[in-house]
This record gives sequence, structure tokens and C-alpha cells, in this order.
Amino acid sequence: MIEKVFVYGTLRRGEPNRPLIEPLVASSLPARVRGDMYTLGEYPAVIPGGGRVRGELLGFTDLAEALRRMDELESYHGPGDPRNEYERAVVRAELEDGRTEDCYCYLYAKPYFLQRFARPVPGGDWLARRL
Repeated sequence: MIEKVFVYGTLRRGEPNRPLIEPLVASSLPARVRGDMYTLGEYPAVIPGGGRVRGELLGFTDLAEALRRMDELESYHGPGDPRNEYERAVVRAELEDGRTEDCYCYLYAKPYFLQRFARPVPGGDWLARRL
């Protein structure tokens, strides 16, 4: 059973969409997942790939409510729905101490668009893009 969510962009601590889920966050640990990150301007998108994406592994007091809120934000309507901007996928996160944990992560549903029209985020860290 999946109990945590990996966030890598506007849901990270200090970012504009964090207040949406902050009241439900029970734990937060720095983590990484495999993938490639692109910028869509105001927010990032991640697709499966050989790079590393930095973010936070979050635990929640009410996972169902947190997922409902994030599904709405990420335009996720259900597995494989053609309206999805993001798919809620299961990925493996690596914590700083080397442990791994399966978790949910929102991956961009239209990778062909990213590879043609978006710019990669070097280092896979949304917060570092501004440095």
C-alpha cells in the first residue's frame, strides 16, 4: 500500500501551492527519484528518464484528502484519462540515508510536448533553477 507522495515543484516547502496541502502534511524528508525535469514556465513537469529529480517525500494525516487536493491541482482525472495533464504514478524515492520507498508522484502525461517545446531543468531541482 502506497502511503506517501513525492513532490518536486510548486508543492515543495516555500512554494506557492504548498498551502493547499500544508495542513495535512505529517512528515517531510528530502528525497530523489529517477526522471527528467522540464520547466513549463511557472511550474515543472517530470517524465521518466535517466536523470535525478530532487524533492520531498511527504506523509499525510489524511492521504485520501491530500490526493484529492493534488489530483485537482494537477488536472488528474483517473488512470489514462485523456484529459490528464499529469498521471499519478508509483515511483521509488531514494532518501538521503540510502533507504528507498515506493510512493506516488505526478508525472507529466504528454512527454512528447516537453521534448519539443519545454526546457530541461539542469540538476532536476526546481528550487535551484532560480539560483
